[in-house]
Amino acid sequence: NKVELKVGLIRDCTLVAGSDKLLHSQVDLGEGRLRSIVSGVAPRFSPADLIGQRVIVVSNLRPTKLRGVLSEGMILFAESEKGFELVKIPESVVPGSTVR
Repeated sequence: NKVELKVGLIRDCTLVAGSDKLLHSQVDLGEGRLRSIVSGVAPRFSPADLIGQRVIVVSNLRPTKLRGVLSEGMILFAESEKGFELVKIPESVVPGSTVR
């Protein structure tokens, strides 16, 4: 299967209990519900850094659990000398838009 990339809007984000690396985000992909997505970026970002950000999401991954938390996709980050960087998406791009 081809990888499906969609624009998502992070509506909420919290630290995963018992982990110093994982963040749990609630992401709007324009589906009428929020997707639960776990990312290993807590050393670089706080939940407040991510709430309200538009991100690129791999939307067709099989759901899995990380530290007991459901993850229904993967948020993509760019790597730099500082570590992970958020890929900025313009506010004019609506959640659920396809990334090509």
